Amino acid sequence: MIDLSDLRCNGATPTLLDWSALMEPALGGVTQRVGRLGARFSIEYSTPVTLIESEGRRWIARLQRAQREGGRVEFPQVDFDVGTPGMPTVDGAHTGGMALNITGASPHYGVREGQALNLTVAGRMYLYFAAETAILDAGGAGTIELTSPMRTFLSGGEAVELAKPMVEGWLDGTERSWTIDLARTVGLQFTITERA
Repeated sequence: MIDLSDLRCNGATPTLLDWSALMEPALGGVTQRVGRLGARFSIEYSTPVTLIESEGRRWIARLQRAQREGGRVEFPQVDFDVGTPGMPTVDGAHTGGMALNITGASPHYGVREGQALNLTVAGRMYLYFAAETAILDAGGAGTIELTSPMRTFLSGGEAVELAKPMVEGWLDGTERSWTIDLARTVGLQFTITERA
């Protein structure tokens, strides 16, 4: 997994990928939603124009590697002050659901509605968002309600990243291109989709 988290961002389009389906009755009646597990995120990411030598050259090489190995970018939370969340971990085993119990955060830390976070399981980062504000207790423990169900088994003790959440996965497409301007600058654009 190639770390692209220091790449500067001047535009991002996050997308929730959800494979649920609506069942429309043929003769009227109530429409039903069939929820399916596995909702995940992708992000279309663009960088400001950069001089090719030497910063642009290095990022082009890293994107070429990320095409084969996967990549990781920071999820931009514009004008949002994350504060000092501490080093929270998952509290106890979870087999799914949308309520995440954590411990080890800063006392009375407030996880805000819509705040991004990662769960790191076996070295893989999963992106989630808080569904509502949660104020943790004096021991830094509490429950975070999520906007989408957890996608993997948690045995407890896994890292919960609140300070600098990432989108980790594969670069979309089968080719990687970039523009080289006569002004000796380059602008990069790519999309990363979570693997699971």
